[in-house]
This record gives sequence, C-alpha cells and structure tokens, in this order.
Amino acid sequence: SSFIDNLAASGGAITLDEFSRFMIKGGDFTTNLANEGAAIYSLSNATIENTNFYNNRANNRGGAVLAEEDTSTLMLM
Repeated sequence: SSFIDNLAASGGAITLDEFSRFMIKGGDFTTNLANEGAAIYSLSNATIENTNFYNNRANNRGGAVLAEEDTSTLMLM
C-alpha cells in the first residue's frame, strides 16, 4: 500500500485509536504532513514490517511515526 501527500492534525496518513490493531508489510509513506505523527499516529499496538518512510513531516513530534508511550506498543521489523 502507498500513502502519499496526506494531511491531518494527527496521523497524516493513518490514526489508530486505543482499540485498533494494525499491521503493515511492504508499504510506502511519502510526503505526509501532520502536527503529530506525520505518517502514523498510534494510541494502540502496531506492527510495521519492511515499510519505507520518505519526506514525511510533523510540525511538533513524530516525523514518521508517533506511538504514545503509555497506550501503545510499536514493533518495527
């Protein structure tokens, strides 16, 4: 899957609430923009495998992925 040129306040391409389960294999996140979590903003568990992040930008924090520490587990492979 490819996520290109998305814009949001949190999670330019994808926002995960605390009840979500997320796994992506072989995706591309390119030039997404958000205040927090330019490509992915996560409040839950996420697995990201063999995925590329290019030129994503966050105004505050989480240039590619922002996983809130008390509510999420992030596995990068």
